[in-house]
Amino acid sequence: MSKKSVQTVVFVLIALCVAVGLASAEETVTVKGKAVKVDARAGTLIVSKGQKAGAEKQESTFRIVADTKIVRDGNTIRLEQVESRDMVALSVGVSKDA
Repeated sequence: MSKKSVQTVVFVLIALCVAVGLASAEETVTVKGKAVKVDARAGTLIVSKGQKAGAEKQESTFRIVADTKIVRDGNTIRLEQVESRDMVALSVGVSKDA
């Protein structure tokens, strides 16, 4: 195999590795709001967004999984530590494919 052929094969393999890595990459999504209801047993948290006057309030239910990061007052906490009315930020890795 010539040197040029080897370089071409290596380039193609690197390009494939990069493409596979990008396709399976994750990004972190963060949601901030007020905890409305906490169910530690079920692993769920309902968060209300749109707390400013005149803004439409939206409630979203989140299932808390192992990689979910919950932050209150700048400190990472567990779901069991969240109380209703706490202002929290949830961060979780989400596949770009989803």
